[in-house]
Amino acid sequence: MQESREAFEDLLKLDDCNANVLTALASVYKNLGEFDNAINCITMSIRLDNSKFYSHYLLGSIYRSIGKTEMAEEEFKKAISINPDDAFSQYSLGVLYKNSGRIPEAIKAFSASIELDNDDAYSHSHLGVALYDAGQLDGAIIALQKAIQINPDDPYILYNIGVAYLDKHMIDSAIDALVRVVNINPSDSYACFYLGQAYEEKNLLREAKACYKRAGENSPPNTQIARFAKEACLRLQ
Repeated sequence: MQESREAFEDLLKLDDCNANVLTALASVYKNLGEFDNAINCITMSIRLDNSKFYSHYLLGSIYRSIGKTEMAEEEFKKAISINPDDAFSQYSLGVLYKNSGRIPEAIKAFSASIELDNDDAYSHSHLGVALYDAGQLDGAIIALQKAIQINPDDPYILYNIGVAYLDKHMIDSAIDALVRVVNINPSDSYACFYLGQAYEEKNLLREAKACYKRAGENSPPNTQIARFAKEACLRLQ
């Protein structure tokens, strides 16, 4: 990355009005965590050429990284207005909305992203989580099932669909998904805890207690999940 920085900085010395070089250098600065330099480069690039959607997307992603949500939203929307067919700008806008608690807008953005690219597991999984947060359990499961078809071993998707199955009382499906998460990441305290709940609902109490015990062992002290795991273990004694 440092070599890329030096190469683009040298190119810029030869032509400091090259919008493409400025954009590329801004991306390097962003990856290096030099956000002020990144913003300076990309805003200069946009002044030189305001017609490139990626420049606005990149500026939006930089603003998102430093917590400037409103400015990030504005740039993502500019990117979409220039190139309405860019699925990733729609997806990024959805992530921004979801992280800001604007769930209906997130659902709309993720749905738009999927219309443009139906094979993107991340859009389907984030749509599923947003629908879950909105209380639309059936829709959440459908979206997460699509994500699993595309990326069957992703622990994030498996965890979220496992929790959704548990809420839907589809216990065997919940156990299958959560076991796979725990196999991938044995230290995932939340997956262990919810797997314990699934086993308990199926009256497999020995397995449930073992999962609760593991959840407690893997949880940081004095956290909510550690307390829940401890209470569950005591309940099953």
